[in-house]
Amino acid sequence: MKAAPDNRLFHALDVARGIAAVVVTLYHLQEVIGVKLAPSGFLAVDFFFGLSGFVVAHSYTSRLLSGKMSMRQFMVARLVRLYPLYLLALVALVIVLCVKLALRQSVPWGPIAFTGKLPFALFMLPSPSLDFHGYLYPFNIAAWSILFELAINFVFALFCRPLQSTKVRFLIILISGGLYAAQLLLFRVDQGGPQWSTFLAGIVRVTFSFFVGVQLYDWYRQRNAGPIRPPVHSVWCAGGLLVLTACLLSPNSPGVQLLSVFILFPLLIWTLAHCDVGAGIGGAAMRKVGVASYGIYMLSSPFGFEFENLIFGHSASGWLLALQVVVSTVSLILVSVVADTWFDKPVRALLQKHVALRRFSKGSVGIGSSSNRLGSS
Repeated sequence: MKAAPDNRLFHALDVARGIAAVVVTLYHLQEVIGVKLAPSGFLAVDFFFGLSGFVVAHSYTSRLLSGKMSMRQFMVARLVRLYPLYLLALVALVIVLCVKLALRQSVPWGPIAFTGKLPFALFMLPSPSLDFHGYLYPFNIAAWSILFELAINFVFALFCRPLQSTKVRFLIILISGGLYAAQLLLFRVDQGGPQWSTFLAGIVRVTFSFFVGVQLYDWYRQRNAGPIRPPVHSVWCAGGLLVLTACLLSPNSPGVQLLSVFILFPLLIWTLAHCDVGAGIGGAAMRKVGVASYGIYMLSSPFGFEFENLIFGHSASGWLLALQVVVSTVSLILVSVVADTWFDKPVRALLQKHVALRRFSKGSVGIGSSSNRLGSS
């Protein structure tokens, strides 16, 4: 498998990423308001990992194989892409915690624990914990998936050449897929990764979905080896996005998880990769949400969760509860769009200039994508 650089646009995949990020916000909010808005919203991370595999293979395979990009450059480029919004989310959460202290509200840790955890968070490292069920990233729980994405990206770059073998990829997919199915059906570990107790389950989770995405890209590359084909009719795009939304809003059960992760998500990535988003205001708005998806994902915990808790508390019900959800979600999307435009892009441009990565600076991949031109990095 050798991905030739091109200028294909994957608007529908960007929009799908945006929808998944919004549903993750609803999943986080349900912990505060006590109503299950998106019981299977955590499966969005599996979808993100699959997208990451597809896009990393498309964007970086030829560069890594040809030597135009070293593994060090690749990893630095990924860190430059992911760290600014991660840091912004961390600062936002620290501010929220300070405000809660000023309002005499309870906070998760005392001064000593806070001081001990903060340095690890600043360096984007998991926080050591004596609690086996403690979170890897207690300041921003969602950041665990960024650690796993960076780790699987490193593995892909390190073994890029042997991974060109279809047999090798299928062996990885079969082994990790079998382990993933076992942990869902036998051990009931459905949210592997966020906690130290589920760390190993998270490795299986990211490995399966990521390499399924890599294999999907290989099939896509073979099918589209000639001139760029016109995108599939937008009806297919709308249908795919509806199916994705339905999966993430479905009741949480092993059956839903197996169906989504093993069948529907791969089919959706394949289908949406061949689709485009309709024109007009609606299409433009959806693409904008897709562009801001990483910000939505990163800021969903400090802004969505803590803002909801700080402003509204726990007593809302009925129409006020619905208002909470709408206000928090819309506000988060708007803040994420602003953060992407006025913070993330300028900071990344400065960092890219500093580390001489300008030629790799036009986009991004996976959970951290902020460009619908997935063929760039």
